[in-house]
Amino acid sequence: MERQRSLHDFCKEYAAPLSRFFFSRGIPAYDVEDLVQESFMVLLANRSRIQDGKGKAFLFGIASRVLMAYRRKTLLDRLRRRDGDGVTVAQSGETMASAEAAAVQNEQAALLETAVSQLSPRMQQVVRLVYFEGKSRAEAARMMGVARQAVHVMERRALTRLRDHFEIPT
Repeated sequence: MERQRSLHDFCKEYAAPLSRFFFSRGIPAYDVEDLVQESFMVLLANRSRIQDGKGKAFLFGIASRVLMAYRRKTLLDRLRRRDGDGVTVAQSGETMASAEAAAVQNEQAALLETAVSQLSPRMQQVVRLVYFEGKSRAEAARMMGVARQAVHVMERRALTRLRDHFEIPT
């Protein structure tokens, strides 16, 4: 009972900071509450894994993964809404600015996909697992059957190649 009460108090304490976290990352107001609730539901399902004194970090780690999943889903939704000419079709209620922003995001995603496809298959796998699927480096290493250090090296090399591809100064 005491653990449930403290979890309830914890959720009350961090609801507003979690909302600010999502707002600060450009999430529309109509989705923020859903993402906050989803984060707390994941926290509740994994409450036995919370270490003493690490609850806030655990919660915001969950929120980061929820945010990645949200962005991946919205990007996929936008890609599915393409018409035959490859132009994003604005749904009712979208402003022209949001349709333009979606078109820019689609173009950026296509450029990134092209750049990633030029990496070696193992580097592609690391980038997809860590950055697109939100896996930790340890999870990616287990899935790939390699040491965590090998994932770190492949990730560093992949990021260097992507920076070179986009001519980003280091």
